[in-house]
Amino acid sequence: MRLHVFFAAVVVVMVAGCSQPAGSTATSPTGPAASVTASATPPLAEATGRAEVILPQGSESPTACDPGEFADSRGICLPCQDYEGCFTSATDMSYFYNVGIGLIENYSQDAFGKRLDPDKWWYVQTGVTGQEPCTKAGGGLATYTDRSYEYCPVDRAVYVGEQSMWAYYSTQGDAAPIVGLAHEWGHHLQELAGIRTRSASRSADTLAQEIQADCVAGAWAGWARTNQVLNESDDLADIAALMKAVADYGPERQHGDLTERVQAFDNGLANGIVACNAYVDWTPLVTDAGPVSVLP
Repeated sequence: MRLHVFFAAVVVVMVAGCSQPAGSTATSPTGPAASVTASATPPLAEATGRAEVILPQGSESPTACDPGEFADSRGICLPCQDYEGCFTSATDMSYFYNVGIGLIENYSQDAFGKRLDPDKWWYVQTGVTGQEPCTKAGGGLATYTDRSYEYCPVDRAVYVGEQSMWAYYSTQGDAAPIVGLAHEWGHHLQELAGIRTRSASRSADTLAQEIQADCVAGAWAGWARTNQVLNESDDLADIAALMKAVADYGPERQHGDLTERVQAFDNGLANGIVACNAYVDWTPLVTDAGPVSVLP
């Protein structure tokens, strides 16, 4: 199974990731083998909320107010009324990550009557690297870093790097990181539904799965708009800027170009997740608006 990567970096040309299972001996680890240097293995810490943090030793968040708060003219910390501009540093993204996870869980509950969570939502702090159980397209185990934004089907885990999430937030706006999470969650739904690339059409199937995940992100956004989570004018502009940044035009591309990604997202936004079946015609993602066919 491939490693599903949403983007390599907003500010550079995207290099799509593609991986295969590490083999029958691969097992889901109790925690990724993270490292700051070749000899250091930092601990894993439970974040406030649902995400688990992979962090360097001795790291702290040097913020005057807690993440999700702002200091008013009196210097009093108050809750942000809007997450746009609320956060001031990359370290604040661990808080926002849990906000995004909660929104995806709420959508899953409404859409399927249950939460279809990845086994882990990993948050990779700045400076941390380690190995995933998935393999890269060229062979060898994939590596998670603070630039990761990907889903690994072997351990059914999402890996999100602090610097990538901050790049989304600070460059495209507050809606962008959450749409990226919804895209990766879409790959988890594909895993649960048993959607696989076929050996005879691996490249085309990979592209189709990526475009379908864009549609799932749109379906989440449609739910968020209905539930007044999205600011219609501001957040949709954020998402448009995101799609432009992550469009793929490479000769061996594994993601949609701008037109393909926007059309798929808009389809999910307008018509819901059932419309996303159209992008992968060999295995349904959902059936009659019912739950995903969950694998044992």
